[in-house]
This record gives sequence, C-alpha cells and structure tokens, in this order.
Amino acid sequence: MLQCIIALLAYLGIGLLMRYVDQHRRTTLLQAGQLVKEVEHRETVEQQLRGLVEGTPAAILTLDSAGNALLANEAAHELLGFENMAK
Repeated sequence: MLQCIIALLAYLGIGLLMRYVDQHRRTTLLQAGQLVKEVEHRETVEQQLRGLVEGTPAAILTLDSAGNALLANEAAHELLGFENMAK
C-alpha cells in the first residue's frame, strides 16, 4: 500500500514538472516570435531612415563621443569637401 502511495506521488510530481516545462516552453516560443517581429520591424525602420537621410538635401553628420564621423550623407560630404568612401 505504501509503495502505491509513493508511486502515485512520484507520478503526480512528474506530471506537475512536465506541466511547468510545457508552460515555460510555450512562453519562450511566444517571446522568441515577438523578438523576431521586433527585429524585422527595426530593420524596416532603419532602411526607411537610411533612405530619408540619404535623400535629404540637408547635410547630416553623426559623430561618436570622440568626434569621429560615424555617418555622413552625400550633402554632408559635399558641404565639407570630403570624398564619399561608400561609393
């Protein structure tokens, strides 16, 4: 009788563990799907911003904290007299 109770408790414990693992797996898959969507959205927005920066006639120059140029559109190259290395 005692062995049956111990076996029942063991099966119950395994069942609860499997339920937790399944819930955790579902949550992880949901979060991974949301992350993929966010990355795709970010890439789309970056492409739109890149097109806007390159297409504007205003000079746009992005510098880091040390003063090094990270990004300069064609108008900035023309204004400052630098050759565009990206071409």
